[in-house]
Amino acid sequence: MEQRTAERERTAALEPADLPEELPRKAAAARDQVRDLVSAGELPGADEAAAKAFLGDALLVTSELVTNALRHGDGMTDFTARLTADGLEITVSDRSPLLPRPQFTEGDPSIGGYGWFLIQHLSAGTTISSLPDGGKRIAVRVPFGAAEPDRAAADDQDGQGVSSKSRTSAEG
Repeated sequence: MEQRTAERERTAALEPADLPEELPRKAAAARDQVRDLVSAGELPGADEAAAKAFLGDALLVTSELVTNALRHGDGMTDFTARLTADGLEITVSDRSPLLPRPQFTEGDPSIGGYGWFLIQHLSAGTTISSLPDGGKRIAVRVPFGAAEPDRAAADDQDGQGVSSKSRTSAEG
């Protein structure tokens, strides 16, 4: 319990006051934005069960991306979510140039470290771009229906967390 409280305090300390007001400052606020967006949109060919499953995946990916930016990325600097013809695109930018990577080891019962792994398994594509002023932008697509897991990134042996479906580039 003390560890979770310490994590919440550390995350709160990373949130800068000078960010645009519309930028979610917590994962819960980002999830609310995604929930509102998905609820207002029309999911092609989705029955109620498929729509609920899609929303659950979208909320989990949103939560993990935002939490990772706050905890490991020196603070979130941008957040966007938009529905497309085949899913939901979520983009999160942060201040850290370090690439995400899985933090858990198989058989380790500790809490945490599964975020990047979950993102890769629930999304159908990931793009990581370096930002000109430092930091990075991570864009993912959560598809309608079952995701085709980005297993190459999740299982990446060199620890970089970038798959053949991902790319790292300098934007200028």
